[in-house]
Amino acid sequence: MKEPFILIVVSLIGLASPALATFHEMQIEQVIGGVNGDPTAQAIQLRMRFAGQTQVQNARLAVYDATGSNAIILIQPPTSVSNGVAGDRILLVSSNFVNNTSPATVPDFYLTNLIPASYLAAGKLSWEISGPTILWSVSWGGTNYTGPNTGSTINDSDGNFGPSFPGPLPSTSTSSLLFTNTAGAPSLSNIVDYIVTPGAATFTNNARAGFVVVLPPVIPPVVTTVTHESNDIRVTWTTTAGKTNVVQVTSGDANGNFTNNFVDLSPPIVVPGSGQVGTNYLDSGGGTNVPARYYRVRLVP
Repeated sequence: MKEPFILIVVSLIGLASPALATFHEMQIEQVIGGVNGDPTAQAIQLRMRFAGQTQVQNARLAVYDATGSNAIILIQPPTSVSNGVAGDRILLVSSNFVNNTSPATVPDFYLTNLIPASYLAAGKLSWEISGPTILWSVSWGGTNYTGPNTGSTINDSDGNFGPSFPGPLPSTSTSSLLFTNTAGAPSLSNIVDYIVTPGAATFTNNARAGFVVVLPPVIPPVVTTVTHESNDIRVTWTTTAGKTNVVQVTSGDANGNFTNNFVDLSPPIVVPGSGQVGTNYLDSGGGTNVPARYYRVRLVP
């Protein structure tokens, strides 16, 4: 009489294991914290260690600060993905990352939150179940990361993903942090497993399309307004952040004509921020020039 009961229990246990196996055997294969110093251009690429890891809606990506605290959930994917062969990828990006690849990225998911700029020097990214149970993690910053590196033994025989990768999370060029081993490989340690790509990174989505990270286009400065402020003139323009600009000036005549003999008026101006930004320069006493003065902004190579 006990034998049917035993068979039922075994059957239930057998059903539980495949449910867990549909999302947890995953690597964090590639991460970029910004492109050319723009921390709003971020991407994370997951890779399936074995077939069938498509039910990614059952897990989440979280990032932690240099102490392993202050977790931010970057995304809990809302749906599963279609392709589930061993080695298939899942690509999760910020909206601005799309503008920094060739061709323009077609992601599987958009990140709900970004990795904070303050976490780029040292921090940790983890693929986990709420709780959290950490299924895979990568930390960076070397000894500047002082938080835990422990997690599940599913992808690491001793449940320890450390020591950390020794450098910051790449964000100042087109390179990424890349896992160097095969799709089926378990984690050894972050310091051994990860490198910074020697050139521009290529990210791949679940449809197996690739996207190469490129520098954003440099758009020449465009003067938007020239306004009087008492005896002064304020020149306002748009430009590409991180580039050096110089305001130039030339004199005009009574007929409104001017020569092309522009000379530098301002010192070199390095414009902070990211992407296209606006800035200005005040020409002290510029409003007293007679009969006229003409302005332009030069992009310093």
